[in-house]
Amino acid sequence: MRRRTLLVTLGVSVATLSGCVGEQSPEVGLGKIGVMNRRQNSVSIHVTVEKRGEGVYDVTHDLAGRTGNIVDGTTIIEEWMGDRTRYSVSVALTDGDLETTYSTADAESFVDDWGTNQCFSLFFTIETNQISTALGAMESCPTPS
Repeated sequence: MRRRTLLVTLGVSVATLSGCVGEQSPEVGLGKIGVMNRRQNSVSIHVTVEKRGEGVYDVTHDLAGRTGNIVDGTTIIEEWMGDRTRYSVSVALTDGDLETTYSTADAESFVDDWGTNQCFSLFFTIETNQISTALGAMESCPTPS
C-alpha cells in the first residue's frame, strides 16, 4: 500500500514539475525581425507573428529582386516586441513556394547563455530553394521610431 501511495505521489509531482518547466519565461525577448530577398526575382512575403499564441502581426511585404550585390529587405520593429514571452514568427512566399517558422523556443534551444542581452534579432533570408534563419543578440530591446 505504501508503495502505491509513493508511486502516485511521484507521478503527480513529476507532472506538476513538467508543467512548471514548460511555462518558464524565455531569457530574452524578440527585439527585431529582418527579411532579405537574395533571389533575382521580386517576391511577396507574408509575415505573421504570434505573441503568447495570439496574433500581433500579419502583413504582406513586396521585396525587389537582387541586383548585383544589392538586395531588398524589410526590418520590423514594433512596440509589442521586447517582452520575455513566447513568440512565433512565420515567413511565407505568397505564391506558396516556401515557408518557415521560428519560435522563441528554437532560439532558446540554440543559445545556452544570452549573457547580458535582453533581446534577440531574427533574420530571414529568401534564397532560391529555402528561407534561412539567423539569430543576433541585442544588449537592449529597441524602441520603435
